[in-house]
Amino acid sequence: MFGDSPRKLSDILTGESREELSRRFDEVEAAPDFAPVPPGSYEVDFVSGQLCQSQKGVTGYTCVFEIAAGEYRGRKIWHTSWLSEASLPYAKRDLKKLGINNLEQCEKPVPPGIYCIVKVVVRTEDDGTQRNRVTHIEAGGVRQDPTADPDFGMPATTCSAEGGVR
Repeated sequence: MFGDSPRKLSDILTGESREELSRRFDEVEAAPDFAPVPPGSYEVDFVSGQLCQSQKGVTGYTCVFEIAAGEYRGRKIWHTSWLSEASLPYAKRDLKKLGINNLEQCEKPVPPGIYCIVKVVVRTEDDGTQRNRVTHIEAGGVRQDPTADPDFGMPATTCSAEGGVR
């Protein structure tokens, strides 16, 4: 454990498993660092949300969106709606589009299947770091739960035919 002497790979894996992992590690190319996704509108799934607090003590609700289709499928975008007095009307507008109608819902897990369209820009911080910023949320709806379908495994028909990136 932490604080004790470091664990060795041989403590966790043995024999062929250790050798196989070592071989794969030596052969694999390191993944590139992710850059922000390009500016544009993306169809995203609302996968999670949680209450947060800024360093200055402002309460917010951070949404995690996952791009649903296209070249950037699977990439995540974060958006925080701040619950300060000045920002509260804007937060309520955006959260209602995601099906959040009261603060108690911010304390619960996000129901599955909620999707929306987000407009994303790239913001450059004072230190030169670039980050994505959500500037607009358009309500989408709720995708059909495929596990409720007796023909589970058949392609869903609730998504747009042209894909998610618009």
